Amino acid sequence: MQVNVMYHGNCFDGCASAAVFGRYAQEKLGAAKDDIRYQPLKHRQGGPFAGVSFEADVTACLDLPYHALFHWWFDNHHTPFRLPGDRYAFQRDLMRSQKFWDPTVASCTGLLVRTLTGRFGWSAGAFAELVRWADVVGASRFDSARAALSLEEPALRAMALLEGTKDAEVPTRLIEAMQRSTLAEIAEEGWFGTALVPVVEERVAVAKEIRDRAQASDGVVAIDLGDTPFEVASRYLPFDLVPEARYAVMLVCDPQRARLSVGSNPWAEGERSQDLARLCARHDGGGRPGDSAVMFPREQLAEARRVFAEIAGTLREARTS
Repeated sequence: MQVNVMYHGNCFDGCASAAVFGRYAQEKLGAAKDDIRYQPLKHRQGGPFAGVSFEADVTACLDLPYHALFHWWFDNHHTPFRLPGDRYAFQRDLMRSQKFWDPTVASCTGLLVRTLTGRFGWSAGAFAELVRWADVVGASRFDSARAALSLEEPALRAMALLEGTKDAEVPTRLIEAMQRSTLAEIAEEGWFGTALVPVVEERVAVAKEIRDRAQASDGVVAIDLGDTPFEVASRYLPFDLVPEARYAVMLVCDPQRARLSVGSNPWAEGERSQDLARLCARHDGGGRPGDSAVMFPREQLAEARRVFAEIAGTLREARTS
């Protein structure tokens, strides 16, 4: 039996979800460990599935937008239905399908575990730690931005590693380790520490660049890293460096994409007034009300910068009106 598990790459929740489903496939679907393929996908303009093969006995899509061709789908984002008819197809098959969506929960991992135990009779007690931390990360349930960036907890070291690694083998290795070991045990393994070193070094350099480039006014901090070598920046860094900011708009590039992230400060006083998922959806992006993004092909950096300025302006106007 060939099982393809496609998940949100470079993401703690996505990788934890993949670990859970991979273990479920072995214990309940009868898949051999070596017959499970873990495939990380990235959000991009037009969706993450271009060029993806759906040829397998079982296909699972985790922490990613809806697609009708998957056998299993789990997601908790607020904007998962990208194509005309997707939501209708999901609702039509809701009672008899293996596709589950709940935008009210903190993490896809939690949704996955609760569904597989409650509806399919699987015992997933071994993953209680993963669910707890996926919920913390997904809902930003930290005491401060500094606490979210801390590397004291094994889970936060795993989150940093997944977000920043450029080693394509690391995510699968971590997924398989999550199926058999605690996060503390994984963090003590030699390969983990070796892989984390360059990620931490780059995070220090990114923080310096953000400090130099951040433009903060009217409760919004805007950071354009599009012409730097940095491909990723933690969504918590702007709020650690500019804690009074209510929103952060940040632009980074990798070889394929320009990524415009828009986030709200979970530790700011007062209510968040803007639904960032809806704001980003105007530009073919999406996510959650407090944390969303828009993707562009790398060659459209100029357009990404135009939208970057527009969204920052919209948020500033909303703060002053």
